[in-house]
Amino acid sequence: KMLNLSNEGGFEEGFRALRIRPMSLSYEYDPCDRFKLRELLAKAEGRKYEKKENEDYLNIEAGIIEYKGRVHLSVQPELQEEIGRLASHGNINEKATELAAMIDRSIYRSYRLFENNYAAHDLLHETDQWKKHYGQEKKEEFLAYVDKLCKGYPPKAREILLRKYAYPLINSEKQG
Repeated sequence: KMLNLSNEGGFEEGFRALRIRPMSLSYEYDPCDRFKLRELLAKAEGRKYEKKENEDYLNIEAGIIEYKGRVHLSVQPELQEEIGRLASHGNINEKATELAAMIDRSIYRSYRLFENNYAAHDLLHETDQWKKHYGQEKKEEFLAYVDKLCKGYPPKAREILLRKYAYPLINSEKQG
């Protein structure tokens, strides 16, 4: 809805002009895990997290230059037809809500899941439900990565990191 604030025309005209193309970017390893882990752990423990000086800059730098493993970028077609179909639905709030849901579905459908996502889900839930999507070697490699990152943190850190990696799979399952 905020994207349409400067539009002086109708819903369809304004959102068509934006030429919305959902994109997803996925990678095996998040180079910002060490930053995110501290923040997520503080939140889980009910503590206020205060960023260190230059932490945002260091996050951006790490995201650009540090190891990510395999990377997948998916750019979907413009949502012109979908916006046209929404034009006759309800009020502006309902249209904006449905458009946001369309964008989310497109992103989740195109998001590439890697072995780490499946292994994290199984490790988190102590199951082998997704075992066909990763080998034992890949699972052990991922577990070593998790254990290395969580060293020196309380046990809750491991669960937080596993959940972070499992979340894209969980979202994908919700979308059907």
